[in-house]
Amino acid sequence: MLNIAVCDDEAVTLDYLTREIGALFRSHGLECIVEPFQHGTLLRKKIMTTHSYDVLFLDIDMPDVNGIDLGRHLREQQNDSLIVFISNREEYVYQSLKVKPFRFVRKSRFDAEIGQVVQDIVHELSREKPHDIVLTINKTFVSLDPFKIIYVECTNKTLSIVMENEKLEITYKLADLEEMLKGYGFIRIHKGYLVNYRYIFSIERGEVVLDIGERLPVSKYRISEVKEKFRRLAL
Repeated sequence: MLNIAVCDDEAVTLDYLTREIGALFRSHGLECIVEPFQHGTLLRKKIMTTHSYDVLFLDIDMPDVNGIDLGRHLREQQNDSLIVFISNREEYVYQSLKVKPFRFVRKSRFDAEIGQVVQDIVHELSREKPHDIVLTINKTFVSLDPFKIIYVECTNKTLSIVMENEKLEITYKLADLEEMLKGYGFIRIHKGYLVNYRYIFSIERGEVVLDIGERLPVSKYRISEVKEKFRRLAL
């Protein structure tokens, strides 16, 4: 789960930035919480007292605390969050380099530039945080790449983990594995199935059809939730 903050003093702009940034991260299969802040002082207070963020999207030209001053304060506190400045004031580019921002996005070119910036952030975070999850089974460690898992089926306490080139059967709790896979784009379609949304071809009445041709059952109690989560992840 990524924690992201967006700060801009214009309410309409802030709402738009928050929605677009959240949708782009989710399109990469990443679950995230995107918090909007209309005042830099409120964001600074939250960071200093209770919260940390993986990524900060900051407007530079704000009346209370400008984005560069806020970034400088964070760096002085040894905060290593990725900072992206979003501003119409291109003359601030060189001044902003003092706080080591990850990127600078022009507001006038936001729609054209933000997609690549988010893609670069995802790549950067993946370098810092290896994808593999590690399961401990009978004192043995099993390392798995979540992105290569197509789906997981649970039968009588045995999990069948179906991957691109192999199938692994282990004794493990589905709920525990589901917790480990949070943020990697998996959907619980049934009490006995977890599916990687990237391999879903379509959702039909009572079934999920996978790219590999298999059909998996969808619980009638989960169908609306499954469709909504798939829609959000696949945006």
